[in-house]
Amino acid sequence: MAATVTPLLWVCGPRAVGKSWAGYEIFTQLQRDGYRGAYVDLDQLGFCRPADPADPDNHRIKAANLAALWPTFRAAGARYLILTGRVPDRATVDRYAAGVPDAALTLCRLRVGPDGLTERILSRGRGGGPPIPGDELVGRPEDELRRLAEREAAHAAELDRAGLGDVRVDTDGLTVAQTARAVRERTRWPRLDHCG
Repeated sequence: MAATVTPLLWVCGPRAVGKSWAGYEIFTQLQRDGYRGAYVDLDQLGFCRPADPADPDNHRIKAANLAALWPTFRAAGARYLILTGRVPDRATVDRYAAGVPDAALTLCRLRVGPDGLTERILSRGRGGGPPIPGDELVGRPEDELRRLAEREAAHAAELDRAGLGDVRVDTDGLTVAQTARAVRERTRWPRLDHCG
């Protein structure tokens, strides 16, 4: 008997690009279509502060927590997994993927121009967007948010230069539903008829 393969979609990109909204929208669409799966926002797996200086984004903790969660999701009948969260490099992606050993991973990086990113970060700072527990942007002063937007735009440019992601989706001017549709179209995800 062949091993079961789990479609794993990881929606990544810079802070405030819309990863959580788009990933959860895809998860919701698949639920409506009758597919049983799991959704994990990686930021929600890593609230452990202060962070270890050697792992300031808590990727080791998040990856270990994901590895602990996946067998439970699988035992409950999850046929796919959607992750959302930032990732700096391929080695970090591999650390997480090791926790879901039966996965066929598609890494989809969302992109938005610097002006759009600044607008989204400022909106989150004012409390716009989805309510995210532990959102470190809410309530920050505008000048601080603008500096953060500059750093995130530089990070996004680094991801572009590194070519991180199997697929990249530009989200400028797109709604959440349009972004989710673009991700599914560009990744041709999921191919559930051949899995689990």
